[in-house]
Amino acid sequence: MEKIGVGRTAEVFATDDRTAVKLFYDWVSASHVQNEISRAKIISEVYPDAPRFIRAGEWDGRRGLEMEYIQGEMGTAYLMKNLLRVRQILEKMAAVHKEMHRIQAPSLPGPVEKFGPDIADCPYLSEASREQLQRFLQDKDSMDFLCHGDFHPENILIVPGDVTRVIDWLDAYRGDPMADVARTWYLLGSSTSPQPGQSLPERMIRRVRSFLSEQYLRYYYRGEKFLEKDWLTWQLIIFCGRTREGINEELPKLHWMIRRWEQRLFPEVR
Repeated sequence: MEKIGVGRTAEVFATDDRTAVKLFYDWVSASHVQNEISRAKIISEVYPDAPRFIRAGEWDGRRGLEMEYIQGEMGTAYLMKNLLRVRQILEKMAAVHKEMHRIQAPSLPGPVEKFGPDIADCPYLSEASREQLQRFLQDKDSMDFLCHGDFHPENILIVPGDVTRVIDWLDAYRGDPMADVARTWYLLGSSTSPQPGQSLPERMIRRVRSFLSEQYLRYYYRGEKFLEKDWLTWQLIIFCGRTREGINEELPKLHWMIRRWEQRLFPEVR
């Protein structure tokens, strides 16, 4: 097998049968492996544009799972090569995301399980705000719409025929699509690039991040009305979750954003 990817918990190999095998490191817990296998099965069954699940098993003594191998161009590279078509690409991305959110996925973890720990562990929230946010999650916990959890150009592949496939479903959950949109809005507008030594097009993208996130939001909702308080609340929850991802460069801005959004949403508890 040929190694084609390395992640925090696993390595990915391409097989001679044109499938992809994800092999977890020995230190990864059995529960983590089982959770990822369960999610892969569920996503494969409900969402046709995700990699197809084939089987779980062991390869040379390492636990893993075998999936469909999708060969395509990563969305980020595609975007940088087609900067003059950025609006059309964002429009297509929003349409793919919105179509995903029409699917029901009741077997996945819900909003309380997904976001409750983020709120509980966020050091920047007051206790009163924490309680308000947990109640908000309880109100949303009956929603069953499929959410990716990390939808951004790095997790999109463009395959021949301009077809879009969506990968990396480790953070998938069921719930309110607005939460998923808020995560994408943040990643497009504020996240730190993981790539050092950026090329000129990448630096240009960083300078227009606000444009990317706002255009994406406009294309996703296309004039639909939604509750501003719900939107701000999901943004605040996403900020809290981002503080747990170990990206130190973003922490000062996240701290400021959390305090500002908290004051806007819950002025009475400050």
